[in-house]
Amino acid sequence: MSKWLSHVTFFSVAILIGFLLYLFLFFFYQLDLNWPKVPPSEAAIEKKLAKEHLSFKNLKFDLVDPQDAPDAIKKMVNEGYHLMLYTHETIPQYAPHPINCTNCHFAGGLSLGGVGGGISLAGIAAKYPTWNRARDRVESLAQRINDCFAYSLNGKPLPLDSNEMLAFLTYFQWISSNYPIYQPAPWLGLIPLKSTHQPNPIKGKEIYAIRCATCHGQNGEGMHREGHDVNIPAVFGEKSFNDAAGMSHLSLLSSFVYHNMPFEEPHLSEEEALDVSAFILQQPRPVYSGP
Repeated sequence: MSKWLSHVTFFSVAILIGFLLYLFLFFFYQLDLNWPKVPPSEAAIEKKLAKEHLSFKNLKFDLVDPQDAPDAIKKMVNEGYHLMLYTHETIPQYAPHPINCTNCHFAGGLSLGGVGGGISLAGIAAKYPTWNRARDRVESLAQRINDCFAYSLNGKPLPLDSNEMLAFLTYFQWISSNYPIYQPAPWLGLIPLKSTHQPNPIKGKEIYAIRCATCHGQNGEGMHREGHDVNIPAVFGEKSFNDAAGMSHLSLLSSFVYHNMPFEEPHLSEEEALDVSAFILQQPRPVYSGP
């Protein structure tokens, strides 16, 4: 009998210890100890973004027209929209090359991205300030705008107190006005390609000559005619985006090409988009010389 009781006591103590250990671990993991956390890998981030992009159709978000802005800000909203469409023509001192914001952000960013929608900016103001992993800092929307000027436009940053910066910010606030702050807006950014194809720039050169050169030029110089609403950006050469721009990364350029090129009739396969992007990025372009 005593032997049986000793077994019961042993198991009771073991169960009690296990329960106390469970409670300890449960409450331990609820604490914010601010210990260093391993950041998610690029692959994990891309997988998460791809999943969000696949599910964004379940979200309701209505685009807004600059003309519908309240009277108090309508003039500034429309000035910002105009700057998006005619960046180089309007402020060549900051955008010296014939590249406009709308060349990547179609319709001034008034889209939900996807096929033929360019890079959406709808709801963009709701996510800023945000963490910039590359720069290891919190970045404001004004700083992000100036990154685009310095890299994608290969130009000069706008003064933070300038009328042009205020116009951009007012416009972005307006097209984000009916989206909740800091909620995921999965149409922002570019959808990563799924293909594991090894890019072939030699094939890409052939694709470029057949599918791209008619608009972007045999030497990547683009097509620009002042005052005629003709502005096809250079994709390489001295008047293109520089080597620090987002589009200088194969993953971003190939995604943009796949979803949006040829313009108004995107039909390249993922493999073709990777090949032609690899060719484009092998060509000369400006070297970023800023701080």
